[in-house]
Amino acid sequence: MIRKDICIALWVTILWSGAIIAQKIALVQYSIFTWNFLRVAMVFPFVFFFPKPQNNLLQYCLCGFFLFAIYPFFLGVGLQSSLGAGMTSFLLQTQVFFVVLCGVCFLKEKPTWYQLIGILISFVGIYFMKATSTAVEMPLLGVLFLLASGLFFGMGVVLSKKYKLGTNLADVIWLSSTSLGPLLLACFIAEGPQVTFKNIIHISPTIFLCLIFTSLFSIIWATYLWLTLLQRVSITTATPFMLLVPIFVSILSILFLGEKLSLLQIGAGLIIILGVIFAQGLGVPLWMMGLRLRKKYD
Repeated sequence: MIRKDICIALWVTILWSGAIIAQKIALVQYSIFTWNFLRVAMVFPFVFFFPKPQNNLLQYCLCGFFLFAIYPFFLGVGLQSSLGAGMTSFLLQTQVFFVVLCGVCFLKEKPTWYQLIGILISFVGIYFMKATSTAVEMPLLGVLFLLASGLFFGMGVVLSKKYKLGTNLADVIWLSSTSLGPLLLACFIAEGPQVTFKNIIHISPTIFLCLIFTSLFSIIWATYLWLTLLQRVSITTATPFMLLVPIFVSILSILFLGEKLSLLQIGAGLIIILGVIFAQGLGVPLWMMGLRLRKKYD
C-alpha cells in the first residue's frame, strides 16, 4: 500500500470508531430497529442528487441488505447488551477474520504469510483483552450477535468488491438507500407503525447529532473511502487496519463514556497494533534484519 492508501485506511477506522461511540449513546434511548432506519433515512435524500449507476439494481439490493440492514442489526443488538464500547470494538475485530475468509473463498485471494502472521498476532491481543474481562462484562448473547455481524459484514464487503460497487459516491448512496424498505418493514413488524412514527418525530438534539455523524461521516464518507480503497488493493492487505478500531474506540470511550482501561488492556492494544504493522509488511524488514544479525553473531 502507498502512503495515501494507508492514510485513508487509518482515517476510515477513526470514523468507524466514532460511529460505534455514537451508536452506543443513541441505543440507550432508541431501539435498534428505529435507529437503523433513521441512519439510512438520513442518507436517502441524496439519491435525488446522484443518478442511479449503471450496475444491476439487484446487486445493489443484495450488497445493501448485508452492509446496511442485517449487519447493523446484529451489531446494534450487541451494542445494546451489557458489553462496553471498548470490549465491543475488540470483539468486532472478528470481522477481519470473516472478511479475509470470504475473500479467500469467493474471490480466490491468497493472503501472504506475513499478513496471516499479523492477523494472528492481533487476535492474540484481542484474546488477552477478552481474558481481562469477567463473564458479566462478556454476555454470551451479545458476543454471538457481534460474531454474526462480522460474518455478514464480510459477505457484504466481498460482494461489493466482486460486483465492483463503491467506485464512486453514487454507489454508496444507492447501496444504503436500497435497504430503506426492509428497515422500515422491520420497524413496523417489531414496534408497530404508531410507535415507529412517534420515535421518528420526537428526536432529541443528542440523537440527531449522533444520526448526522453515523449517516454522513460513517455511512457515506467512510464507506465510500473504504470501498474505493478495496478496488485498488486486495482485501487481505486493507482489512488488517480494522484491527485498529478497538484502539480508537477505547480512547473515545474514555473521553465520552467514562470507561476505563486496565494496564493489561492497554498492553493487549499494543499487541494489536503490532499485528497490524506486521500485516502491512512493515515488520518483515525488521524480521529479516534480526535473522541476519543472529546468523552473524552465531
